[in-house]
Amino acid sequence: MATKPLKGILKKPRPSPAQIETNEKQQRHRQVVEAAVRDKVDKDKTVFQLQELFLETVSPSLLEAALLIFKPDNYVDVVEERVCAHVCGYPLCSNEMSGGYPKAGPKYRISLSRRQIYDLTERKLFCSDKCCADSHLFSRQLSDEAPHLRPDKNFATARAIIADTRAAIGVPSVVRGSNDMVLVKKDMTPRVSDKKMEIIRSEERR
Repeated sequence: MATKPLKGILKKPRPSPAQIETNEKQQRHRQVVEAAVRDKVDKDKTVFQLQELFLETVSPSLLEAALLIFKPDNYVDVVEERVCAHVCGYPLCSNEMSGGYPKAGPKYRISLSRRQIYDLTERKLFCSDKCCADSHLFSRQLSDEAPHLRPDKNFATARAIIADTRAAIGVPSVVRGSNDMVLVKKDMTPRVSDKKMEIIRSEERR
């Protein structure tokens, strides 16, 4: 005797209105989190692109952009990378530094006449006392607020400056958000003059 199929046994029960509302809230929360993550990635990428440009060229407009989106740590990275490339750490100075990154030695110098203590480690990152003082003054103006928490208008201005600077020095790239970024890969190694290369080679032979 043939048995009749049981209707409705495999059907999933319909979610209650409360369950539907909960699911919708969870979906909205996921969308908010995903948007926040994308925004942070975009802004961190812009910070990195600005750091790269400080190794490529000397431009006051880049410092204006840095004031909008840099933390002090971001600026310290720029100074140290410039010194490693044998250039004065202050971004508005193009003087070459043959010593490279400072080696171990005395950390402080005491001036009895001025009654001040100088941090020699920081001073060795710059070609002159003026560059050291100017860099320190600029660093003190930077906000400690995380870049991704800064207003979107700050990043819009910074991205415009980055795009203009890239165009001026011939870097073929477009700086926008992650959803529409077009970036042509380019060797971002700091430009090194023949004289600087000779200094680097002489140090490597020692």
